[in-house]
Amino acid sequence: MWLLAGIRFDTFKVADYHVEGLYIKLDKKLILEARNVMIPQSKADPSFTSVDETFDRIKYILTFFQSIDLKNISFNNNTLSIQFLHDYLVLSSKDYEIVGKVMREGNIIKATIPFLDLKQQDVVLDGKFTYDLQDDILSTEGNFTFSGASGKFDASKHGNDIEFRVDSDTFTDLRSIIDRFGLIESVRSWVVDKVQASEYKLNALTGKGKIEKGKFKLDFDALKGEVLFTDAKIHFKEGLAPVLAPSFLLNYEYGGLYFYLNAPTYEDISLEGSMVSILNLLNADTNLKLKIRTYSTAGEKIKKLLEAYELKWPLLQENGKSRVLFMADLSLKNTYQDYYVNVEFDKSDLWIGKMKFPVEKGIAEYHKGVVTLKNIYLNDTHYEGDLNGSIDLGKKQADLVLNAKRIELGDKAEKFFVLKDQSLPLKLNYEKNIKLEIPKLYTKIVSDEKSTDIFLTDLAKIKPYLPDPGPIEQGGNVDIKTKDFKTFTFNGILKRASCFLYEKDNQCQSRVPFEGKTTPNDVDFYAFGKRFYYNKASSRVKITNLNIDLEAFLKTVQKKPIKEDAKKKSKTQQNKSLIILGKNSNLRYGEYSLLTDSYDIEVK
Repeated sequence: MWLLAGIRFDTFKVADYHVEGLYIKLDKKLILEARNVMIPQSKADPSFTSVDETFDRIKYILTFFQSIDLKNISFNNNTLSIQFLHDYLVLSSKDYEIVGKVMREGNIIKATIPFLDLKQQDVVLDGKFTYDLQDDILSTEGNFTFSGASGKFDASKHGNDIEFRVDSDTFTDLRSIIDRFGLIESVRSWVVDKVQASEYKLNALTGKGKIEKGKFKLDFDALKGEVLFTDAKIHFKEGLAPVLAPSFLLNYEYGGLYFYLNAPTYEDISLEGSMVSILNLLNADTNLKLKIRTYSTAGEKIKKLLEAYELKWPLLQENGKSRVLFMADLSLKNTYQDYYVNVEFDKSDLWIGKMKFPVEKGIAEYHKGVVTLKNIYLNDTHYEGDLNGSIDLGKKQADLVLNAKRIELGDKAEKFFVLKDQSLPLKLNYEKNIKLEIPKLYTKIVSDEKSTDIFLTDLAKIKPYLPDPGPIEQGGNVDIKTKDFKTFTFNGILKRASCFLYEKDNQCQSRVPFEGKTTPNDVDFYAFGKRFYYNKASSRVKITNLNIDLEAFLKTVQKKPIKEDAKKKSKTQQNKSLIILGKNSNLRYGEYSLLTDSYDIEVK
């Protein structure tokens, strides 16, 4: 009877509960009004994650109450107001505000919510939902705005299972959204700092979860998302120019982020087929994987990109292209890093320091500090063969093998060095200067920015490859220097068994110290402290204070075989004379000697 008439209390207090201006009346349903309500602090902050509890409250409001007007519900960790009349519901707190029409038709709750503001999350929703109380099935759809982005959502709840989908219109501020997800700094930096775009669009975010003990638990394995980045810049590494892409898709699935790049370029080099991914976001093994592909010249730009990751790439390509694959696996939570490079060369020139290799094709691979050369086919005017081996980047040295099909030095008319079908081990060091050793030929080459030195320490080892050994009989050594590989200076010692030069005491000079210079058009050769001088252009020998045995000299000359290409030369060339000019030099022929102050000899 009191409820039918209505009960009003100016002040009502029970334990820690305090109500002012309370009015309760029973009409068809309960009518509840209050000016102020004070209740104890809750153990937990109010949360919309308690999905089941929220819908239970709505169900009881619609079942038992005709109207509610609670203007100010105060508790230590929040304030709340509730107004409910003629199916219109208004809920307001410091965390959220809901305005909408909610009605119950049998076991179905239907609602149109034109305004739901989650204040702390900067989310505003509007939409509709239906909730089947008997079968516990919820369906909802609507629109949202979130940190400057807007879009649509739909969701469903069947028993304890929940599924949802969200998409958005184009927006420009991704940072404000990403900063709300609490990503680790290294991952957050990749999404909003290293990657920049003029526009973004959430194509889809889908997922599902379960209600467990009244709380929603997201199934991260089922969560998938796709964001479109337009007019993008990707800063892979500080100090490098950014990678540009007209657009790319950022996908989230199975705990990883995948960047699918559309027509990316790096300093006008196409990186088509390249990809970036961040894996294992949900555990301690979060890592960044780079897969950069290009078909371009593996020159300074590619070298700079690799060296930005402290990978001292030793090869520099010019006049050609390569298929380049660079892969990096970088931990975002510790210091682990791993790199792999594969370069497949087309026809081009390949440099290691100042050493140039004319490449037809071949592969270079890098992993764990070592570059492996596989079937690098070299083809030049002077040599041809297959180069294999490895380069230790830490030690800056290489162990290589050249399977030489041919090595031919000289001009078209005459070759002075011919080697065919030989396997030549090579040792290369480029730590400071270029140092190349060919042990089989007792040869070492040292090159710096100014010049190149060639050391032949045992001429007997290269004698088998000299069609015309000339003065080389028992070996010797020679050091050669050049700045441009056109002009060469040289000095050394020849060891000879035959003897046609001798001192006045008839001592044979079988050990011949020599020096000289070659240019593209001439040769100057000196021996015995310049007492012997030969000039190729004039075809002259000058001998001073040194004696010559003509018989021994002519026998040496006659031993030389006449080559086929020599037979093809003109008669004038074949009959070219050698002029010998002597000063203070005795002439000897067999057992006869001619003592003169000077002489002039023509040798046909």
